[in-house]
Amino acid sequence: MTTCFFTTQYSLAQPYTPESDSSVVEVLPAAIIELSADIRELQASETGAGPINAQALLQLAMESYQLAASSGEARAYGRTLSILQRWPEGTEKPATYHILMAAVLQHNHEFNAALEHLQPLTSDTNNNRTVIIQSLMMQAQIGLVIGDYDLVEQSCTALRSSARQPVFLNCQAQLDGIRGNAEEALNTLTTTLSNGNDLNALDYQELLTTAAAISHRTGDATQAERYYRAALSLSPGNTYLVVNYSNLLLERGRSADVINLLSSYSDEELNTELRIIMARALRARNTGSDQQRAENFFATLEEDFQLAFLRDEAIPHKEYAQFALYLADLPEAALSAAKDNWQLQKEPSDTLLLASAAAANDDQDTLDEVDRWIRTTGTQDVRLQRILDSHRQGQSEGQGQGQNQDSARETSP
Repeated sequence: MTTCFFTTQYSLAQPYTPESDSSVVEVLPAAIIELSADIRELQASETGAGPINAQALLQLAMESYQLAASSGEARAYGRTLSILQRWPEGTEKPATYHILMAAVLQHNHEFNAALEHLQPLTSDTNNNRTVIIQSLMMQAQIGLVIGDYDLVEQSCTALRSSARQPVFLNCQAQLDGIRGNAEEALNTLTTTLSNGNDLNALDYQELLTTAAAISHRTGDATQAERYYRAALSLSPGNTYLVVNYSNLLLERGRSADVINLLSSYSDEELNTELRIIMARALRARNTGSDQQRAENFFATLEEDFQLAFLRDEAIPHKEYAQFALYLADLPEAALSAAKDNWQLQKEPSDTLLLASAAAANDDQDTLDEVDRWIRTTGTQDVRLQRILDSHRQGQSEGQGQGQNQDSARETSP
């Protein structure tokens, strides 16, 4: 049985009890406060006035989701879910309801529940074409996250006949890029980007992002950086791009460039993963006030994780594993969290995190499991391979030293 990695490896703070009703417990973002006020107003206006207005509820849910997606606030996602769950009985749920519900459930790592909302939309030919395409794209993304590559292939095949060619090509390239066909995927992406046929700005951003991720995993750092920067020029606030480009820079020892990249955000705007990255970069550069800033980030992260566990929110296994491994020097806690994360998510970054934590704990069984996974799926990632090869080499050297010591004992007088 897996023990709770937070309480066993980490000193859990006691729950905070306000001294009075006027005590400030937490400062909420203004947008969330305004949204809460809108919800209360909607509730008050409909008290005793018959069924809830479904259209008004859907509009509020859409606004709530847009806030959640832009801020990354867990409470905003929770608010969106609570709005959708108030849908009036007996009122037909439109496609937008199911897409919003699937998006929130996906964010909360409830992938099977998200798929249950999407699959009817993808199979009903009476649905609007845009709805079908959007649902297939989301279904493919969930398949990539959970490692269900048959589902991804099914989604990409359906997109081939229903969506514009760039949308299908991006879906197929993402699949090929993690199933052993990285070179073919990159060739397709390069050709498509060079030709520019039927590409809009969003197509360029999506294709460049996929090309950056594949180049990153195959070890072509120069090309990966070129693609990351090009994609970021089209979508400067894209968190996925910022996180992965920052990781590339950290891997290359360019902590100052990471700090510069993230300097366009205020500390409050950085999500949990970016705060971890910033703290790592500050520690690595370690000039002037860097150490104090890093410690401030550490303390904030420490408090955020404590609150998340106390509230029993969707547990941030991946982020906690990163925090424990790279900042808190808690390798056992990191491995436990990385294992829990890998049960839910099997993207290459999740597998890399698991391998890194396993290597830090000298856990050969887990490294063997990772090795079997990448061999089965065909995952090409030079960073993963480097960890596995380094650990094998260390084992061989250790065995060789042990044999030499045994031999010396046998021959000594």
